Amino acid sequence: MYIITIILLLILFFIIYQQISNKAIWGQRKKYSIGLYEGNSIFDLKPYAKNPILTKFDVNDVTASFVADPFIIKEDNQYYLFIEVKSKRKRDIGEIGIAIGDNIKNLKYQKIIIKEDFHLSYPYVFKYKDNFFMFLESGENKDLRLYKASNFPFEWKLHKTFLEGKKLADPTLVYLDKFYLFVTDMDKNSLDIYSSKDLESLTFHSSHYQNDASKNRNGGRIFIDNGKIYRFVQNCKNYYGEKVDMYEITKLDENSFEEKFIQTILSPSKKGWNSYQMHNIDILKENNKYFAIVDGGSKEKENFYIINKFLRKFL
Repeated sequence: MYIITIILLLILFFIIYQQISNKAIWGQRKKYSIGLYEGNSIFDLKPYAKNPILTKFDVNDVTASFVADPFIIKEDNQYYLFIEVKSKRKRDIGEIGIAIGDNIKNLKYQKIIIKEDFHLSYPYVFKYKDNFFMFLESGENKDLRLYKASNFPFEWKLHKTFLEGKKLADPTLVYLDKFYLFVTDMDKNSLDIYSSKDLESLTFHSSHYQNDASKNRNGGRIFIDNGKIYRFVQNCKNYYGEKVDMYEITKLDENSFEEKFIQTILSPSKKGWNSYQMHNIDILKENNKYFAIVDGGSKEKENFYIINKFLRKFL
């Protein structure tokens, strides 16, 4: 009995220490999780106190290494969060999963909704002409894939394949006078822009930032606010996931593209779930309040997050 009491007290000590220090003592190192930021301005987003809101431990239909690349859409008072799940089904491969909730702070993982024999990520979901579509990164297959919901949000079918033979990453769409697609050509190591009137074909527009790791990869949905167009950029100048910068697109038409740096919008916190990496953001604006779904990477050990998830049931 004496020994059991000592063991329980030691466990309690480690749990309390982890909560205070925000560091884990033992366990495997983790990777990406999903978090929430919020604020009254796009320029002043603060992390939600109960981050992360979704981790690999919430995935219950496959064994997952991590969850990342969040994109969110609201429809009929429900929030639908689409994510990359790094699945160990056959090998460590990206598949697309979904979490749903009527509260953006309480999204419940459901299941994998799209999987292929090759890696998928960056589920850029959007609505067009009363239909839901999703561009996916499928660079491992050397093409760019557009999926269409046959029964939103769980059933999707391949609608169109573009740019076969190209290894592309992070396809990001914005509609102005027409659609403009920003995508990274991994072979050229450049940001390429394409245009389209109806998403049935893509016309090459221009190429930018070749070999510039500070701004040639997109880091989330292009966001239009108060008439200004913001592009979020993975700044990987020193390492992958170093931070996310915000640029304002000042000119975009068939003949030209110009943008200017505004500020760094996300950077690792140096402790906890996003201590080491941040590389994706998707923003929703509701009633003059801004909510940003983000991902963060950590070198912390995983037991911290298991314990945190358990404690949230009682705190």
